[in-house]
Amino acid sequence: MIAEMIKWVDIASGEVGWQENKDFPPQPILSVGFVVTETPTYIVLCQSMYDEVNPDYYDNMISIPRGVIVNRKQLVEK
Repeated sequence: MIAEMIKWVDIASGEVGWQENKDFPPQPILSVGFVVTETPTYIVLCQSMYDEVNPDYYDNMISIPRGVIVNRKQLVEK
């Protein structure tokens, strides 16, 4: 399975209640994991997976829409 680092832009959220009107840009995020699924509209990463016993069990999965992806880098074993 391929591991990648994906830089993407996430929605920003402010404090609860009324706030001054100010610049409030979306936030850049770095996610690292194994690519579980790749479709034309999104990519699914998982942080951990069983290696040999049950390779189809994943932990800490995240689905990232392709439209918010800024950069992708494949990670290699040393």
